[in-house]
Amino acid sequence: MAFLGKIGLILSAGMLLAGGILLGIGAANGGIDQVRVMAENGELSIGGTRFFYPHRHHSANWAVTEEIDTTVLSDWGWEKEAEYTYAEALQDEIWLENEVIEIAKKDEIEELIINGETVGGEIIICPSSDNYFQITQGDFLYEINGISLEIFLNEDWSGNIYIPESWVGQRIDISVGNGYIYTDKLQADEVDIEIGAGYMQGTSIYTSDLDLEVGAGALELDKISAEDADIDIGVGRTYIMDAEITGDLDVDCGIGELTMYLEGKEADHNYDVSFAGNLNIGNYNYNEFRNKHRKIDNDAYSNFHIECGLGSVSLYFNEEY
Repeated sequence: MAFLGKIGLILSAGMLLAGGILLGIGAANGGIDQVRVMAENGELSIGGTRFFYPHRHHSANWAVTEEIDTTVLSDWGWEKEAEYTYAEALQDEIWLENEVIEIAKKDEIEELIINGETVGGEIIICPSSDNYFQITQGDFLYEINGISLEIFLNEDWSGNIYIPESWVGQRIDISVGNGYIYTDKLQADEVDIEIGAGYMQGTSIYTSDLDLEVGAGALELDKISAEDADIDIGVGRTYIMDAEITGDLDVDCGIGELTMYLEGKEADHNYDVSFAGNLNIGNYNYNEFRNKHRKIDNDAYSNFHIECGLGSVSLYFNEEY
């Protein structure tokens, strides 16, 4: 017992010493207020990533909870090797109250990532006449890492994301697991869209490289203009009213459905197709052929490679109607 008592005294003394050191550091640096001021001024950075507490930095009504939940990152599905500090927790406990917040200047951002792979809610992406990326109505967390702006969507997140109207990025990446998403015009060298079980509507996409992936959900687009496009459908549905594809198209459709109306005519492309389900290209229904793998060489620059499982793929051309 005496031995255990000595160990207890030693541990207690160690804890008191550590507490004194922490209090001293806090006093020397202005305590929590100093951390808050650094965050407000955008001076907090970890590994080149800036974290914002925009109470003054963005001149809006923001708030933080009194008690910081240090497990908030795991709730977002994040993995972080470094110890989760109070300053980081302070940033991640921010929420927004029906305000339009300027989060980045147009000329500072070249990549926009909207990450909500496991969440639902309603998301509206629309153009802004201002030279700022803005966000409104909802819980969110965002990071600016160099030229990249990444917006993380929490569960049942709903709100608007504003993209400067004249902005043309290097890359736009949108992933949503569930819920509804609407996008106005998107312009970037590369556009990647992934829809899990949700529903997305869009007006127009202009890009050199387009990648669309639909799991069990639905995707409807009014207009796409791309050099190359890759469309992957599981059991969901994709409908594109007006498509201009000047290069290569790769389609992989499981038991879902793709309907696309293309500019030009069927002879503008070469074809390599395999199918077990329903395949229509132009005026031809390929189900009439016994050979379920066909190649058609139209001596064209553009190549269409289509794999249709038990689903349905229909490509129609506006010059043939």
